[in-house]
Amino acid sequence: MEPPNDQATGEVLHQRGWRKAFTLAEMIDKWAWLVVTVENGYDDMVDEYTNDLYSRNWLHEAWVLLPGHAIVT
Repeated sequence: MEPPNDQATGEVLHQRGWRKAFTLAEMIDKWAWLVVTVENGYDDMVDEYTNDLYSRNWLHEAWVLLPGHAIVT
């Protein structure tokens, strides 16, 4: 069953173990921040980098749950 919107997707992923029900916009912003940070020279340790990748992992898991209209917007 497909969640009707990105907030429902966040709820599903929260139930699967993510620490909160993130929204699509929130995670896209976090991913965009990481991309810019890496492009400009990431200064943190590898453990911090691994932790910062969580937004990419969340987006990967959310991709199959999102309805088509959320994917193209």
